Amino acid sequence: PVLFADQNARVSVGRGVLRVDSTLDYTILQGKAKEFAIALPGDATLLSVKAEGMRTWDMATQGKDRMLKIQLAEGVADRYQIELQIEQAIGKGSLTEAAAFSVPTIAAQGVGRETGAVGILVWKGLKVEPVKTEGVTQVDVREMPAAFQTLKEQVHLAYRYLQRPFSIEARVSEVEAKVAAEVMTNVRVSPEALRFTSRIEYTIRDAGIFRFRIKLGKDVKLVDLQGENINTWERDAEAMTVDLRTKAEGQY
Repeated sequence: PVLFADQNARVSVGRGVLRVDSTLDYTILQGKAKEFAIALPGDATLLSVKAEGMRTWDMATQGKDRMLKIQLAEGVADRYQIELQIEQAIGKGSLTEAAAFSVPTIAAQGVGRETGAVGILVWKGLKVEPVKTEGVTQVDVREMPAAFQTLKEQVHLAYRYLQRPFSIEARVSEVEAKVAAEVMTNVRVSPEALRFTSRIEYTIRDAGIFRFRIKLGKDVKLVDLQGENINTWERDAEAMTVDLRTKAEGQY
């Protein structure tokens, strides 16, 4: 048989981990196919394989890659679909610095040509930037195949390719929170002292935060502190540090 493949790869980038959900749609001409071979990156972990009528699958090392071979109970013609999920470690997990990575490729073997689309998504609080690409064209997210339409609000980078080989290199880093604060203060004056009651309303955008720093005058004595989900607080010579149990986002 003569095989052609079209692949939709959804690449989810997180803190220290990268996951690829791939859907391979085969077109089968001039006969039936009973065996499919797919090359996977050697340093990636295969999480799942889904294929209708699959009898067995096995993995073998081939150079820097690993070869996944799928055997079906019966030969198939016309169209056939295989879904794979792989995972790969990137960076050091904390992302205190930007981590560069190459998008791992899942390659159909024994096909006349493979085309496809790659959509890169990131976890909340992260951002991704392209570094270098070869053999792909960056496209508008709205031009991606139907498989990506439910995810178009989450896709940060979108690419199409017409043949192999291709490569995509990118960089992921933490989004810095943008914080604005409005301070409202009531002052009570007495012969003995001034008493201040302050309310700070924060607006937090783009990412969440766990800590606030509040500067107080050196002669100011803190009487009471209230706030949602406060874990601990301490005061040093420069400011007061307030740590939360949960991440603050939006309005606080």
